[in-house]
Amino acid sequence: MFNCSKNLKISIASLLATCLSTGIAMANTKFNEVFYTNYSDAVRAEKQNKIKSALTFYNAANEVEKRDAATLTKIGLLYLNSESPDRQKSLFYAKDYFSKALSLDSSDVMTNLLLAKTHEELNNKDEALKFYIKASNVEPNNILLKSNIGRLFFENADFKQSIEIFNKVVLAYPDNLKARSYLGASLQATDNYMAAIEQYNYVLKYLPNEYSILKNLGDSWLALGQLDKAKETFDKAVLIDPNVPNIYADLAFIAHKQNKLDLAEKNYEKALKLKHDAAWERALAHTYWANKNDDKAIQAFESINEYAISAYIYQNKNDLNKAADDYKKAIEIDSKDHKSRFNLAQIYYLLGDKENARKEYEAVLQQKPNDIEVIFLLASLRQELGDYSVAISYYNDLLENYLLVKEEPITEDKKLFKNNVQYNLGIAYKMEQNLEAAETSFENLIAPGNHAKDFTKNRDVYKELSFIKIALGKNTEAEKIINGWLREDPANVEARNLYADFLIHLSDERKAIEQLRLASALDTTINTRLKLANLLHSQNSLFEALSEYQTILQEEPKNLNALQGAANNFKSLGYKDEAAAMYKKIVEAYPDDVLSNYNYGLLLQENKDLNNARLQYEKVAKLNPQFSQTYYVLGLVYWDLGDKAKAKESWQKFIANSNDEDLKKRVKLIIESDSTSQEDQSTQS
Repeated sequence: MFNCSKNLKISIASLLATCLSTGIAMANTKFNEVFYTNYSDAVRAEKQNKIKSALTFYNAANEVEKRDAATLTKIGLLYLNSESPDRQKSLFYAKDYFSKALSLDSSDVMTNLLLAKTHEELNNKDEALKFYIKASNVEPNNILLKSNIGRLFFENADFKQSIEIFNKVVLAYPDNLKARSYLGASLQATDNYMAAIEQYNYVLKYLPNEYSILKNLGDSWLALGQLDKAKETFDKAVLIDPNVPNIYADLAFIAHKQNKLDLAEKNYEKALKLKHDAAWERALAHTYWANKNDDKAIQAFESINEYAISAYIYQNKNDLNKAADDYKKAIEIDSKDHKSRFNLAQIYYLLGDKENARKEYEAVLQQKPNDIEVIFLLASLRQELGDYSVAISYYNDLLENYLLVKEEPITEDKKLFKNNVQYNLGIAYKMEQNLEAAETSFENLIAPGNHAKDFTKNRDVYKELSFIKIALGKNTEAEKIINGWLREDPANVEARNLYADFLIHLSDERKAIEQLRLASALDTTINTRLKLANLLHSQNSLFEALSEYQTILQEEPKNLNALQGAANNFKSLGYKDEAAAMYKKIVEAYPDDVLSNYNYGLLLQENKDLNNARLQYEKVAKLNPQFSQTYYVLGLVYWDLGDKAKAKESWQKFIANSNDEDLKKRVKLIIESDSTSQEDQSTQS
C-alpha cells in the first residue's frame, strides 16, 4: 500500500555522530598500565582493521578492568560491525556487551542507541523501541533519535504514535523530507489521504523524481477515487522507472475502472512480463472477459486453474462439451464446488445426457440437502426419466417441509414456486395413473386465493383437471371447471375450444358449434375457424362449412387444410367441376402432398377422366411407395382402361402392402375370376 525508500532510513552512523557521549570515557577508570597497554593495542589494531586482534586486546583490557563501560561498548560495537558469516551469533554477543555496559551507566545515550540498533537487527522491535526511547529521554531535542522512534512505530504499524512523533519532528524541522515521507505514509495508513497527499507534495517539491513518494501519492489519489490524478501520478513514476511492475498493475486497475479495457489489458500484460503475480493474472483474465475477448479469457482462466469461470464462458458461448470438460476439472480441484456441479448437471441435461445430469444433481443435494431449487430440478428430471414415484416423493417433500409451512410467510415468488411444484406433482400422479391424487393437486391450484402472479400454467391446469374429471366420469364437474375458467377469462380462445371439445365428447355438436363461433371471433389466427369448418362439414352443414373455408382462404389463400376442406365440400355438394378445379389448384401449390394428389386422382376417376386419374395415382406411388391404397385404385383405373395385366400387377402390390384383409380378399377374387374366365375362353377356343 505504501513504502519508504532505503535512502530515507535514518542511519546509525548519523545518529552516533550527533550523540553527546561519543568519546571514550576513561576519566572514571583508575589508571592501570596493563589495562592501558591492552586498550591502546586494541585501538591500534582496530585502526588497522585487524578486528580479531582488536577483540583480543579489548577483552584483555576488560579482564583487567571489568567495570569499564567504554571497553564493553567497544567490544559490543566490534561485534555489531562484524562481517562474520554467523551474523546472528555476533549480534547476540553485541547485545550482551552493550547490556553489561548499560548496567554500569543506564543513561549513556550511545550505549542505549547501540543496544536499540542491535535489537532492531535481531528483529526485536519492541525492545529496540524501548532503548531508542531511553536515549531520547536523555536527549529530548535529538531529532534523529525521535525520527528513529517514529520509524519503528511506523514499522510496528502503530501509526497513531508514528504520526505524533513525526508531527513534532516536522514542526521543529519543516524541511526534514525523511520525516515528512514517514508522516505521509503513516497518515496514508490511517486513511487520512488528503493529509498524506499534502506531505507527499511537499517532499516532491524538492525531490520530484522520488519514485516511492510518487507511488504512495498515486495510491492515495486512487484510494480517494481520483482516478485521473492517480493515473497522472503513476505515469510520472513510470517515466522515472519503467521497470516496476506494480505501477503497470495500478494503471491497469484504473483503466479497467474507466472502462478503457484495451488499455487495461496492455498494462496488466506489461506488469506480468516483469513479475509473476497470481492476483494480476486473475485481474487480466477478468479484464479479457469484461472486454468480450472470450477466447483469451478462457485461456487465462484455465492457466490459473479457474475452470469454473472458463466453463461458464464456454457455457455462455453455447460450447457445451468444452464447458462440461472445464466444470469437471473444477470439481476435480474442489469436490465441494456445488455451483460447478449444478451447472454441469444443467449442461448434461441440455446435451440429452439425463442420467449424468441426475447423478450431478444428486451430488449437489448431498452437499446442500435443503436446496429447494435442486430438489425441484432433480424431481422434474426423475419425472422425465419415468421415475414418477421418486419424483412424487421429492415434490411432496418440497411442499410439506418448505412450501406449505404455515409459520412462514409466503411471498409471491414462493407462491409461484409452490404452484409449479404442485402442477408437476399433478402431472406425475396422472402419468402414474393415480387420477384421484392428480385431481387433488390440480384442484389445489385453482382454489380461491391460490393463484400466483405470473403462473403461466393456469390454462394447462384447467385443461388437465377437465380431462381428469372426464376420465373419472365426472362430466358435470368437468363442465363446472371449464365454465369457471371462462368466467375468469371469458375471452380465452383456448378455454372456449376446450369447452367445444367437451361438448363434442358429450355429443352436443350444436352447442360445440356455438362455442367455436364465439372462439373464432376471438381468435387472431385461423385455427379455431378451421376447427369450426371441419365440425360443420362433419355435421353435413356443407354450405356453412364451405363459407368458413372460403373465409379462411381469403386470409390465407394457400392454407392446405382449408383448400382440401373446400374441395371436399364442393364434392359433397355435387359441384364436381369446382371440386376438380380446387384440387388442381392444391396440387399445383403442393405438388408433393400425397393426400391431395390422391384425392385429386379419386375425383378425376369419379369424373371418368381415367388417363389423368392414372397419372395422379402413378405420381402418388412415386411420392409414397408404401401408400398401399394407391395400388388398389390404380388397378381399378387400369382395369377400366382395359389393361388388365397392369391392373393385376398393381393389385398384387396392394395385396403385398395392405393390411385391409377384406379388400384384399375381394381383389383376389377379381383376379382369380378373371383368370378362370380366361382359361374357359381358351378351352372353348
